[in-house]
Order: sequence, then structure tokens, then C-alpha cells
Amino acid sequence: MIPNSRILRSEVIPATKYIADHLHIDEGSPVLELARLMYVNERALFHDTAHYSLIRFPDLEKKIARDESTYKILLEE
Repeated sequence: MIPNSRILRSEVIPATKYIADHLHIDEGSPVLELARLMYVNERALFHDTAHYSLIRFPDLEKKIARDESTYKILLEE
């Protein structure tokens, strides 16, 4: 099987209370909201929306734009 993903939306937003509580950051802090469509063998498998603290991972929104594994980018950070 060959996994792949396509970014549907990549947007910097202020953290809601719910997101802030889960990421252990202050409400209103900048977070990257990343929505992706995940594929296996070129067949859509699921839709994923993740939130990343831009305090913890500065400039992540610029690095994610490259066609690289999000996991690999986070590991290197």
C-alpha cells in the first residue's frame, strides 16, 4: 500500500478555548489548522483536521507547504 495526502486547507487561526486546553497553550494563541485528505493507493481513506501550536512550532505553516511528511517535519523540529 502507498500512503499519500493532499492538503485541503492550511490556515493560521487563534486558538479557541477547546483547542488551547488540548494543546496546553493560551486561548487566542496562533495555531495552524491543517485539513488533509489522506489516501492509500490513490483512494481517499479519510479526512483529517489537526491543530499545531505555532508557539511550539514557529513557521510551521511555511514548512508544511512543501510536499513533505508532516510527521517528518515535526520530528525534525
